[in-house]
Order: sequence, then C-alpha cells, then structure tokens
Amino acid sequence: SCTLKDLCQKGVCTAGSGKQCVDSQQCTVDACEAKTGKCVFQPLDDGECDDGNLCSLNDNCKGGKCHAGPPPPCGDGNPCTVDNCDPATGKCQHDVMAAGSACDDGNKCTSSSKCLGETCSGLSKDCDDDKSCTLDTCDPATGQCGHQNLSDGAQCQSKKGLLGACKAGICVP
Repeated sequence: SCTLKDLCQKGVCTAGSGKQCVDSQQCTVDACEAKTGKCVFQPLDDGECDDGNLCSLNDNCKGGKCHAGPPPPCGDGNPCTVDNCDPATGKCQHDVMAAGSACDDGNKCTSSSKCLGETCSGLSKDCDDDKSCTLDTCDPATGQCGHQNLSDGAQCQSKKGLLGACKAGICVP
C-alpha cells in the first residue's frame, strides 16, 4: 500500500517508487503505514530543530513542535547598556541607556546611581566621623562605614583650626 506504480514483471509483482509522506515539519517522523497506505506523522518529544530565530540556542522538539532554546549570553556586565540579540544576525547588541537613567553600580557605598554614557555612578555615602585623626572608609560590599585611627604623630587639625599631631586617634594641638 505504500508503493506507487507497481509492475508485473515475468509473473512477479515488483514494487514501484515509495509513497512520499512529508509534512515539512522538523519535529515529526514521517512514514507510510504499510497496511493502510496512509501517511502518519509521529510527533517527536526530543531532538534538535531550528526555530529560525538566530537568537535562540539549542532549539528542541517537544510534542511535535520546535521550541526555542535559551538566548545567547549577551550580557556585557554594564548596568548602563541594554543587552539584546538581533534575531536577523544572531549578534549581541549593547545599546547605551539614556543619560540620567537609574542604574545599580554594585557599590553599597553609593546611592541614587545614574547612567552617564556607559558609566554608572552615584553619590558617595558620608562616612565622615568629624575626627581628623581617623581614616574614614566605606566597604562597597556591605555599605558599612569604618574608622581607622591614623598613626601617632600624623599631622592633624583640631576642631578649633589649630595644627597638631594625632595620638591614639585624637588630635593634640
């Protein structure tokens, strides 16, 4: 039933060409059922396919349909660019965000971060303890302020404006 133009040759039936059962779907197994001659298209639940989008990787068959795989890794790590993939070319694009767009610079010692070109920066946290004999710092990972005493003898200026030397974290005029 799955052959066409069978011929009798010397008293024997010789099979002709095979019946073409093609549904043009990537995710089916196309066959002819020998008993009935009907075309059958068995859906695949696994196997590679191509969904036609150059921005999807590892497309896979499920239920006879081609499903898009994950997008390519286009992230450039810059919070001031919008990262995407051009489906026509499959190439990553990094469009610069508008000046003044909010961003996250990843530094917990800044706030109100904004984009200026491809640079994300914010206002520095004030960790000043008003002591001239301490080195005031901020830990960018935690946002915690730190105050380390300067070495004894380091030059300082007292609150009254007098020059002095640091001793145990205090400015002595």
